[in-house]
Amino acid sequence: MTDEATRGLQREGALGDPEARAKVLWERVRRGALTLEQLDLAASLGDADAKAARPEAAPLEWVYDIFAAGQYVEGTTDSMSAAIVMATEILGREGLARVAADWAENSLPDWADWDPPGSTELWAGWAPSPRPQEAIAAARAWAACPSSERSRAAEAAADAAELAAEDAYVAVNRVLTASPMTAADADRVAWCARFSSAALAAWNVGYTAVEDSVADAVSAARGAAYRAWNSARDPNAESEWQRLQLAARLLESVAR
Repeated sequence: MTDEATRGLQREGALGDPEARAKVLWERVRRGALTLEQLDLAASLGDADAKAARPEAAPLEWVYDIFAAGQYVEGTTDSMSAAIVMATEILGREGLARVAADWAENSLPDWADWDPPGSTELWAGWAPSPRPQEAIAAARAWAACPSSERSRAAEAAADAAELAAEDAYVAVNRVLTASPMTAADADRVAWCARFSSAALAAWNVGYTAVEDSVADAVSAARGAAYRAWNSARDPNAESEWQRLQLAARLLESVAR
């Protein structure tokens, strides 16, 4: 394909032709500017153009799989960062913000689980905050139409999400040091800890829309991925909450 033909496809893609954008990606693969593995990774991450080019690419169902995706880069000791760097070559910072927003949103705990019956007054003064969702929405708004105004809004929302994470962390520590603690309190501690980690993921997402350099945006997305994975898929954390719940039930039975 000639340079002029490629530019023609790029113009058609800019006008909204998904088939043309997919052909541009295949041309980049043909020229060696993009590997097939990178194209598959972008499709797996949910990029529409890459999915059109590689519809057979299996989706990454959860951020945990990002660790495995890094095997495409030889000699790396940080597979998550490697995978995100590769994805950024296709998705750009805007696509990176969208993917990171999905990670953070998926890691938020179910709000319906926050208020189990039988919890004590230890939680007075703390309640779940919508600030993580607001940070995610602000990052998505920037990704849909980047501007300095939306970047500033994403930064402010991200900082608010960080404060929500800190408030949740303080609440968890206060309850953990109290006695006796009921089983319902233990359920709330588990929920609140997941909320705190997810809020930090939302904070990181906001900074994918703020950082000037691609490297810094990648670092922020890596933080979002790690926080999301840690809040929802870490088997060690899960076993810790199971241990905590068991201890709470023992405390509860002793108090009767």
